[in-house]
Amino acid sequence: MKTFFQGILLLSVGVQFAWAQNAEKIFSKTNDAVVKILAYHEDGTLHGQSSGVIVKKKEWLITNYHVLGDAVNLFAEHNGKKLKLDSVIAFDEKKDILVLHLVLPKTASEFKNIPDLTLEKSENLRVGQKIYAIGSPMGFENTITEGIISGLRTA
Repeated sequence: MKTFFQGILLLSVGVQFAWAQNAEKIFSKTNDAVVKILAYHEDGTLHGQSSGVIVKKKEWLITNYHVLGDAVNLFAEHNGKKLKLDSVIAFDEKKDILVLHLVLPKTASEFKNIPDLTLEKSENLRVGQKIYAIGSPMGFENTITEGIISGLRTA
């Protein structure tokens, strides 16, 4: 289980954040794998919003654990279309990772453009590396920003 979450943590870093390329290339290669996550309370009120990333080959949607909170329903949106989430595959509250099973329609043409993202090895990360983050902060879908890796966690 520890190895699984180390890989997922890196996916969260390595896919949403990429290095050694320029921002335009990163955005064009990965943007279609980034989704908006909406979490709702039992009474239907919005609990929160976040971003997630699709790992198409595994039919996974990876997001932050904290977005679940006390919400009872999670929905993902991709280019204005709702995606079906049918189960929790894994989570780690301490590392703030939530992995959900995503049901992608096999015949839907709008999903053919989702890129096949791959896992990277965490040993490749270095403090000070330039990174790019694609997400949906405060409702602004699929924006990009740059930064650096400021530190690495091993726990």
